[in-house]
Amino acid sequence: MRRVLSPFLGSLARAWRGLFLALTLLAVASACMPASTPDRPLPPTAAPAPRPTPAEPLTLTLLHTNDTWGYLWPCG
Repeated sequence: MRRVLSPFLGSLARAWRGLFLALTLLAVASACMPASTPDRPLPPTAAPAPRPTPAEPLTLTLLHTNDTWGYLWPCG
């Protein structure tokens, strides 16, 4: 004959199993991470190449239209 647990004890057992599973996963995940920094120094990272400065200042021309039909040619 099989014993039937009360609903409270069944949910409590499930909660303990869930907690045990979560702690086990946390322990496995923390074991995979390094405990400290490596003993050897890290290699230096490459610096971005400097951009040449332009000989003359840049000019910007803005063309404004009140077009509401979606045409892309403001001057024609």
